[in-house]
Amino acid sequence: GAGIIRYHMEIRGLGILNIKDLFGVTSICDEHEIDLVIDLIPWAESQDHDRLGMDDKVFSILTVEVPHLRIPVAAGRNMASVIEVAARNHLLKKMGVNSAVKFAETLESKLKEGKN
Repeated sequence: GAGIIRYHMEIRGLGILNIKDLFGVTSICDEHEIDLVIDLIPWAESQDHDRLGMDDKVFSILTVEVPHLRIPVAAGRNMASVIEVAARNHLLKKMGVNSAVKFAETLESKLKEGKN
């Protein structure tokens, strides 16, 4: 088992925290499926970041491929809100609603209308 580290998380600058004690028993579970992997990466102006959300990547965990996002971190961004939006958007995709694809289709349709 997880032993003494169960329900703990390290947050640099704060130390090792007991999530169960901080947020209550509803904030923890013994096992759960991983639906999405998010890497927070340093913002770099020179780096080409995905702007439309069409670049689907996967992360392999024990041979299971899980959707993988790389989100650039910059000063002043509320990362909790960005991650919540990413999680909600992932749920929409699982239900068959892909905002980026819808946008691209609408844009293409409008561009074709303009050519005629």
